[in-house]
Amino acid sequence: MIPFCLLWTPAFYIFWRAVRPENINSRAVLAFIVGSCEAVARFFVPYMAYSGGLGLSRYISAYVDYTSLPVLLPLAAALLISRFRPNAGITDFTGFTLLSMVPVALACFVPWSASHDPLRLTLTPLLWTALAAAFYPL
Repeated sequence: MIPFCLLWTPAFYIFWRAVRPENINSRAVLAFIVGSCEAVARFFVPYMAYSGGLGLSRYISAYVDYTSLPVLLPLAAALLISRFRPNAGITDFTGFTLLSMVPVALACFVPWSASHDPLRLTLTPLLWTALAAAFYPL
């Protein structure tokens, strides 16, 4: 499960590049910078939604902290960059999001592997790639 958590996102990015080939230039460096900033922010602020009690708050916390936020932050950064700097050339938002999620996966791997929770180590990277691939038409 630990190698799956580490290697799934880069492997799916390589698959995505094979399905949709295009030039990779400074956008890859920009994606790594965005992903590294998100990984550092995730290290200092690990939880955005408080999961106190039982019931719906735990589901909302898991959706925000584990599933959607690591995908939506790079997507929002790519949309902002393409909006305010049209010459940046970001056309593949899914590839940009997948590439920027690689440092986040590395940063999340360490605490998740210490807890030995198989759901976080296997299901979360699958949900990340599913959400990132869902934004393909953008």
